Amino acid sequence: MKQEILNLLDSHRKWLSGNTTFTVVDDYVEINLPFLNRHNDYIQVYLVKKGNNYTLSDDGETIDDLKSYGLEFKTANRQRLLRSALIGFRVENDNGILRVDATAEDFGFKLNRLIQAILAVNELLTLARPLQPSNFQFTVEDWLKENNIQFHGSKNIVGKSGLNHSFDFTIVSPSNNQSQMVKLVDNPSLDNARKVAFTSVDISQEFTDDTELVAILNDRDHQIIKPFSRVLSRYGIETVQWSIREGSFTKFKTLQSTIPKN
Repeated sequence: MKQEILNLLDSHRKWLSGNTTFTVVDDYVEINLPFLNRHNDYIQVYLVKKGNNYTLSDDGETIDDLKSYGLEFKTANRQRLLRSALIGFRVENDNGILRVDATAEDFGFKLNRLIQAILAVNELLTLARPLQPSNFQFTVEDWLKENNIQFHGSKNIVGKSGLNHSFDFTIVSPSNNQSQMVKLVDNPSLDNARKVAFTSVDISQEFTDDTELVAILNDRDHQIIKPFSRVLSRYGIETVQWSIREGSFTKFKTLQSTIPKN
């Protein structure tokens, strides 16, 4: 089985390499990567060499595209959402340009971070829609605080494949070593179920018996497809529907009861 998984991962690496192209233009390089943005176009990043190091950026295309659809980052709340989308990947917002600096040694790692940051910022377009409910991440965060549930913010884990996986919260019990890595699923589609399942397999070596992966599903704004929870349960992932969180996820309350009251 181990060799089979290694072969599958090697197949993925070959696919990624075979579908990545680049073009040298003057003093920079345009790299086309087989990751689709919301227009179903390949993501483009730009490389500039500075001495022995490199700067990777989106040349401002991501935020400019959102602005063209009416999403401006002028209010404090929207600026906070943008910072939140970037901070977990340690990508800098340089006057609207998403960028990272890299060396030859960490180039692949930094490139992956930039790609994930671009995809995360793309998802903020939902804020430009009229009558859009408040951001799901902050809704969950506010609920955790209201219930005095101890948690840490976003965390990134590099999996066996070399891909970087982001978690929105880590809930920790102060009385023992138990912890829960929380992944928010804003749109509980079958495609996103596959992504969460792959995440659990790819980072399984990072988990101990005291660590649990939990997916919180946004059924407030989206309908959950029927097989979603069944798919994830086969990978040992607990799912929580946001609308019935009080009754369906008792571990939140268990963890809460272990925290001393002020």
